[in-house]
Amino acid sequence: MPCYQIFFIDEIDDLHCNLNGVRFIGRLINFCSVTGYGLVSDSDKSNARTLRVDFTNIEDIAFKVGSYYQVEAKIVYRGQPVTVRASKVRNVDGIDIQMYRDAVFARRRFL
Repeated sequence: MPCYQIFFIDEIDDLHCNLNGVRFIGRLINFCSVTGYGLVSDSDKSNARTLRVDFTNIEDIAFKVGSYYQVEAKIVYRGQPVTVRASKVRNVDGIDIQMYRDAVFARRRFL
């Protein structure tokens, strides 16, 4: 069973050369049902970094632009933009992103 490390999207973009399995939460900004690819960001800011996600392996979710998703994925393209292939996705609408970020930082301090 693969180990998926928890990261934020900007960290995946910065550290992508050293990662394989990643887990992150982000808001779906754009999704193309024809190609199965989407853009995800973990911030509502207009200049926030995005990650390209291949959702073609995911069949049981109707993706909705603007919704938040937790994604477990493998990095498949390490150029720009970094592209990951999702293996598990779940909708996490209603999540308090700031509280989530604080919890991840607290977890890192103790593990």
